[in-house]
Amino acid sequence: MRLLFVCHGNTCRSVIAAALARERFPHLEIDSAGTDAREASAQPWTIEVLETDYAIDATSHVPTHISTLDLGSYDLIVALNDVIAEDLDHSLSEKVLVWDVDDPYETCLEAYRETATTIDRELDSLTERLRAEGARA
Repeated sequence: MRLLFVCHGNTCRSVIAAALARERFPHLEIDSAGTDAREASAQPWTIEVLETDYAIDATSHVPTHISTLDLGSYDLIVALNDVIAEDLDHSLSEKVLVWDVDDPYETCLEAYRETATTIDRELDSLTERLRAEGARA
C-alpha cells in the first residue's frame, strides 16, 4: 500500500505525518509532498520536534512538490486540511482523506508540538481505518 501526506510547503505537517506514519506502518510505502514546496529543507522546529519528542531524524528531508509525483499511484492521499484537498486533482477524490491540522509554519516550537500531537491522534484513527479495510496496520 502506498500512502501520501500532503500539506502546503512539505516542511512541517506532511513531514511530521510521514515520519510518524513510517514508525507505525513500516510495511507501507509512505511519502510526503507539498502543493507549493519551495524551500530546501524541513523547518528547524519540525526537525527538532521529531528528534526530541519522537527520536526520528528528519535532517535529510528535501521538500517535494506534488507535481513531481504520480498521485494516481497512491492508494491513499491524506490532505492535511481542506484547502490542500481542494488543490488536489478532483479525479483523485475517492483516494483523498482530509484531516484538519493547523499549519505551524513560522509560529513557535509549542505549535509544532501541538501539530505533532494532533497528527499522532489522527494516525490512531488511520490505524483503525486501515484495519477495517483489511490493510495490515
